[in-house]
Amino acid sequence: MCLGAQGFARAYYKWASAEWAYESFAADPFNAICDRLRDACDAASDDEAAFAAFKADVHQAMTDALKHLDETGFFGERRSAPVLFITSSDYDEAQAMEDRSASVLNPPEIDAAFQKRYEAAT
Repeated sequence: MCLGAQGFARAYYKWASAEWAYESFAADPFNAICDRLRDACDAASDDEAAFAAFKADVHQAMTDALKHLDETGFFGERRSAPVLFITSSDYDEAQAMEDRSASVLNPPEIDAAFQKRYEAAT
């Protein structure tokens, strides 16, 4: 069963990172990385195959970084609370990216609940 408009809005504000109050909080240390990514993106953007490879590599690096943090205990004893996933604001394929990364990064029970985040409870 699909969510009604109000239920979808509630799920969207919970899971869409662009709506999170602290999405860019303390982002200054990442400026150099963002500059390098923008330059690499610009360099690959004229070639469809190169851009697809660049995008896949960035998504994999993001997923690998979260996986490494998880495997080294960064999230501590509270690991059962967060849902780990990667995303990108204003990206048409964001939900597919989130779904793929969540499947890799989370235990099956957390992933299963996350995959149903926009569905009505049954």
